[in-house]
Amino acid sequence: GSGVTIAVLDTGIDLTHPELVSSIVGGQSFVSYTTSFADDHSHGTHVSGIITADGVNANAKGAAPGAGVWMGKVCNAAGSCFVSDIVAGIEFIALGPDGIPNTADDSINIMSISLGGGGTSSSNCDSDFLASKV
Repeated sequence: GSGVTIAVLDTGIDLTHPELVSSIVGGQSFVSYTTSFADDHSHGTHVSGIITADGVNANAKGAAPGAGVWMGKVCNAAGSCFVSDIVAGIEFIALGPDGIPNTADDSINIMSISLGGGGTSSSNCDSDFLASKV
């Protein structure tokens, strides 16, 4: 994971968690009620730990402890997410801050989206709006 930045779209990240503090490279909130990407639900912190926990606790080493995590807060304190917030996060990661693909500000290598829900709008996700964004 060294030198790799992974965007996690989820509920945020605990900015003071001892297993993650060295891995957080930034983030942004895409939810309407806060500009902070701090976790107020804990799922995003959990997912980030699976990816990149440092191993401060010997039983808590992540799969890629050298990776950086960029958090996109797309879900609220109840763990619920609006499709529009998820799409905004995906587009921001794919296009970078300047909104133009394949330019110098595109620094994220991998995107992790660990969200559950009602599924796609039909039996086949080929025509589903969110699936097309992914």
